[in-house]
Formats: sequence, structure tokens, C-alpha cells
Amino acid sequence: MKKILGSIIITLLASAAFAVDFGGSILNYTVLRDRTADTELKLDQTNSLGVWLSIPFDNDGNTTLAASAKAEYEKDYASDEQTIFADLDIFRLTHRGKNTSFMLGRFNTADTTGVILNQTIDGVYLAYNSDAFSAGLTGAYTGLINRHFNTILNEIPVSYMEDNDKIYELAEKYCVGNLLLSFPYLFAGQSVSLENLFTLHLEDDSYMRNYSTLTINGGLGSSVYYTLSSALELSKFDDMDLEMANLSKFSLSYYASAKSFAVELKGVYASGNQGPFKPFKGFTSMTAVNSNTGRTQYSNLAKGGLGFSFKPVTSLLFAANAAAVLNPEDSFSYAGFEYSAGLNWQIVSDILVAGKVSMYFDSENSDMNKNEFSLTALITF
Repeated sequence: MKKILGSIIITLLASAAFAVDFGGSILNYTVLRDRTADTELKLDQTNSLGVWLSIPFDNDGNTTLAASAKAEYEKDYASDEQTIFADLDIFRLTHRGKNTSFMLGRFNTADTTGVILNQTIDGVYLAYNSDAFSAGLTGAYTGLINRHFNTILNEIPVSYMEDNDKIYELAEKYCVGNLLLSFPYLFAGQSVSLENLFTLHLEDDSYMRNYSTLTINGGLGSSVYYTLSSALELSKFDDMDLEMANLSKFSLSYYASAKSFAVELKGVYASGNQGPFKPFKGFTSMTAVNSNTGRTQYSNLAKGGLGFSFKPVTSLLFAANAAAVLNPEDSFSYAGFEYSAGLNWQIVSDILVAGKVSMYFDSENSDMNKNEFSLTALITF
């Protein structure tokens, strides 16, 4: 029996080898930023090399094995610190059928808000799709991924401090479960989705988080689209009381075919200590405000602003955003203002150059102010 199975595997691999697709990328990221309002701009340099491959096991590409790895070198000239990290960010087997599909292995995943869970995981994803509804179920473990590229927010921050001397450092051990039900065009052309994300810490302390999210989105005419979402977080740490928090987002977008012009009005609220709510805390660390300290995470903040993008020519993309930041715990008082502007130039299909400037001005503490100027060069092959 073992010989038969071995022969089958060898035959599949040999036949697939003729259709293997592979490639890579070289990235250079240079940024000038200040640590506080009183310090000078300092240079931070990052260089990375990435490789990927995809192996199909049938002529239609319905069953594939994909892998992606990268190595990254960074030097922070402000502290003169140098780091080298490496990661296997994708290693998954994917199968797609008529109405069903699955992924098994290591892959990237995100919740419907995009800011609660957004990272690499090890696990399985099962999906069913039909005209009436779709369902997705994810089960995963985080204890084998590289925490240098996937920062998990914990109740006790010191428990996830990184050791920059390690090229590959294991992340904290959590189990993650996610169920997503989507109902496209449920009423008047509007779509509805229900999601429940559950995470449980598997190490020394007991830390449970559950996020239940309702999302409604659709079109308001031929060129205007909106998305409304609200997530209720229930969390419990060790013997402490069960706590409740909220994250809510909205966006209203207008798209025009001419010059790929787009305008988006958007806002987000992440609860602080207000009434029945405690400070919201997501699972994956995500930048909410581009400040130096304090307001970087989606917790105790409200933010609203406007963004737009357009292509003056096919190879150029210009985008700009501006937003006001409010403090929910202080009667939604004004806390600060940020803006950013960037230009992407696709020189040829395999070469991209991008520049960006972003600034944040805090109304209460100038140490949170941040100025940042970055330049990115990407070559793919």
C-alpha cells in the first residue's frame, strides 16, 4: 500500500512540475521620521527579498500548492539597531469546486472590518458559495507563526515583547475560530454579512475575546457605494469580569471611470471607558493613527476624514487622505489631525517606485506629533 501511495505522489509531483509557476521580489523601503516633535528626522532603511511558487495539480488549476517566503534586513539609524528576520508567510493547499472550496496550511486572513484580525495563521478554511448565501469557517493556531511579522495584542503588553536577536520568533499561542455568513443582494440590492470571531489564549493566563460583527453594504446608484459595520467585543481575562467594547466603521465612496477617480468619506469609532463599554482591543496590532505614541491602536478613538485617488496617466496613481481624531472618553473632544499624500509610479510592469509624506499633529501632547517621508522601490521577477 505504501508503495502504491508513493508512486501516486511521485506521479502527481512529476506531472505538476511542468506547470510550476514561480517568481520573486526585491523591496527597498527608506523612511525619514521623527520620534518626537523636538527630535530631528532619522533614517530607517529596510531591504527584503521574497520568493514564491505555485504548483497546480490539475489542468484547470482547481487544486494548487502555493508557498511564499521572505528575508528582511532593517537598520534604524536613530538607535543604530540592525535586525534580520525571515518568514514563511504562505504554505497552503487550495482546492476549489463548483460550490465549495478549502485551504489547508499557512495563509493570510482578515475579518470583515479589516482591523480586528489581519495576519498570517496556520489552519484550515472551508467555504460554501451559492447565489443565495455564502459561508466560511476558519479554524487556526498562532503558536508557530513569526511574531516579527504578526504582532498579537495581549492583555499584558510585556508578554509579547519581541526579541530582535532572533530571526524567527514564535508568536503567542492562541486558537482562532471564525464563522462568516454572507447574504448578497438580500434586499433592495443591499448585502448583509454576519461574522463571529473567537480567540482563546492557550498559555499561562486565560484570555478570551469574542467579536460579533454585522456588516451592510451596497450601491446607491451606479457610482456610489457604502459600507457600514459594527463589532461587539466580549472579553474576559483570568478572573476579571466580562467586559464589553465596540468598534464601528463606515465608508461612502464615489467612483468615476475617467482617470480612475475615487473619493471616499470614512469614519471609525473604537470605544474607550464610556457607559457600558470598555476600551476596545483587536487581536492583530493595526495602526489607527500615524502618531508616535498613545493613539496608534484602534482603542478609545473616533476618526473621520476624506480621501481621494486618481490616475493622471495609466502609470501614475496619486492618493491623499486627511482625518480629524477625537477622544471619546472626553466627550469626543478634538485630539489631533493627520494627513498623507503619496504617488505610485509603475515604470514598467515589473518595477514600481512610490513616495509618500504623512504628518500627525496632536492637540494635547506634541510628543505624539509625527512627520514621516518614505520612498519605496519594488522589483518583481
